[in-house]
Amino acid sequence: MLKIKTEHFYGSQENYDLQLVRLKLNTENLYEKEALENGWLIAYDEWYACRSVRLNIEEYMLSTRKPDLTDTIEVKWFWHTQIDDEMRKTIRTIANEFSNLKGFEWEYDIFSDFQRSCWLIIYDEGIPVAVTKMIRYDGGVESQFTVWNYHKPKISLGKHIVYYEVQAAYNNLNIRDYLYIGQGYERGSMYKAAFNGFEWWTGTEWSNDKTTYEKICARDSTINTLQDLALLYKGKD
Repeated sequence: MLKIKTEHFYGSQENYDLQLVRLKLNTENLYEKEALENGWLIAYDEWYACRSVRLNIEEYMLSTRKPDLTDTIEVKWFWHTQIDDEMRKTIRTIANEFSNLKGFEWEYDIFSDFQRSCWLIIYDEGIPVAVTKMIRYDGGVESQFTVWNYHKPKISLGKHIVYYEVQAAYNNLNIRDYLYIGQGYERGSMYKAAFNGFEWWTGTEWSNDKTTYEKICARDSTINTLQDLALLYKGKD
């Protein structure tokens, strides 16, 4: 049984009728697989509750074909102990190229949770062009993020790399049930609903309702002010 504490870190009763809380997970004798199955993930060695998204590995593998990429594509798997300074530099370069193309500043420490991390790196003609950081849990695995340099935009590496993540979860980490693929917020996460085996955490259960998921992701992107958030909190969305 998960033990959860609630931290009340912000509220407004004079203007917005809004209370915000942060859920904290007691990690003493924690069964990590249970935490994953109840919408919890890890970042910076801290558990956080979220609208988690996962893929049913068996369903995905039965219904998804291997990407038809060029003959020059090669996929390599690296444990955290194999990531040396030169490889770190390569990963950081690809991440910076990705953030520059997307137009945002990279604030996340891509080498956090080092002991849990392992890496998929895509090479094209021997040159690294895409990276997925994967986080290992006791009984599960998460694809935390993917970056690539859009060297050949038409091959859609960002979407196709999920196939190799599933293969890595199954073959390298011996995971047979689910690949967790991070959070499901805003329009930038709507693409996840297109994957076979897609499921999302509603807060009480796992759902494969793609229509509702896409609707609330799109709604997320419309929340820009505290007033918007307060109205949403009161169910006036």
